[in-house]
Amino acid sequence: MNSEGGAISMQDAYWRADFGMPGFMMPGFAAIHAEETRAHEHWTQSLVQENHSVESWVCDLSTGLFCIGEKARARHGLAGEASGLLDLVRSYAKEDRQTILSILEEATSTSSSFCYCTTIMLGAGPASRIFCVGSSDVRAAKGRLQGVFAFPQLNG
Repeated sequence: MNSEGGAISMQDAYWRADFGMPGFMMPGFAAIHAEETRAHEHWTQSLVQENHSVESWVCDLSTGLFCIGEKARARHGLAGEASGLLDLVRSYAKEDRQTILSILEEATSTSSSFCYCTTIMLGAGPASRIFCVGSSDVRAAKGRLQGVFAFPQLNG
């Protein structure tokens, strides 16, 4: 994480041997590694080991629609199975939105692995932390993002 708690540049992130442990990520953290599958695997494994609730998602870049699971829809305050990027980001803490949009924009321009952490803010309800670990494949005729959303266990 940089000194401001924001995105790690691709170059800085590449040299971090531990790829950043998701359990220690604070809201506002984001990282991207161009075509680095080890980062995606490491981040996902860390979330599972830390007993987070993990749910997969996919985004078809030709439509821009995210298909996310039931738990993630509920946490994001969404009703339908498919949602756009702005529908997801709207529930995130305002101070993290630009960082997340920048990470996802970069991921749609080159095949990469990425992660971010933010806080979901829905109405007067309690805030909840969310981690996102994903990868992009933009070489295919139809590009796609895919990954997992992870949530700390509610009782933990």
